[in-house]
Amino acid sequence: MLGLTSLYHRGAIRTDGLGPFNLATGTVKLPMDVEENIIDQLEDVIPSLRNCALTCRAWRPRSRYHLVSSIQIRTRKDFASLCEFFERHRNLASLVKALTIFPSDEEPSPRSLVEVALVELLRQLPNLRQYKLVYDLHVNDGARPTYSTTFHPRSLTHFKMYLHAETLRLGPLRLLSHEELARIVIALPRLRTLQCRGLTFGRQNGGSESSVRFANKTCLSDVSVSSTHSLYISR
Repeated sequence: MLGLTSLYHRGAIRTDGLGPFNLATGTVKLPMDVEENIIDQLEDVIPSLRNCALTCRAWRPRSRYHLVSSIQIRTRKDFASLCEFFERHRNLASLVKALTIFPSDEEPSPRSLVEVALVELLRQLPNLRQYKLVYDLHVNDGARPTYSTTFHPRSLTHFKMYLHAETLRLGPLRLLSHEELARIVIALPRLRTLQCRGLTFGRQNGGSESSVRFANKTCLSDVSVSSTHSLYISR
């Protein structure tokens, strides 16, 4: 095996800090594209991404990109912190591609979080492409009231103007009616993928299957429905 001195004389090691191995400091410097590829492999490992962001200044931009590209809101406190963060770091808001709203059991006003939070965030997240809504508190032990999610017409207008989502994931979720689902989808003109899982409806049509038709009002190309009774979606 060649020693460091031999490698140095053969030109494999440079002492000016420009090569992959710096003999003076005993450190290895990888090309930036290799370092970024390593960080990319950790895109779903939040603790590791946080550590990478704190490792050195060069790693911070790539780590931050993955940390903010997909965010989740579970409480009003999360929502307030997020708004404050993007108010201070407006350049990072454009990196958010996916948003999940999933109220926790401790959230005192989950319905407000579901129906209002997204509307208030839309102007701050111009590149949001994937939206997921989960609100399954109605399946608890009955201690809480059973609410059906519905959006005010003004909220749907905001969706149409500012929400450029191409993927929508709904459920487990209780909607007011089948028509409410149609209103949400039609309000998203760029929507390509719709995934419904565990949907229930406050207004049922006597247990019979309901067909939700969008005709030519959407650009849907991929629709999947699972664990959802009495619903048929046609394009």
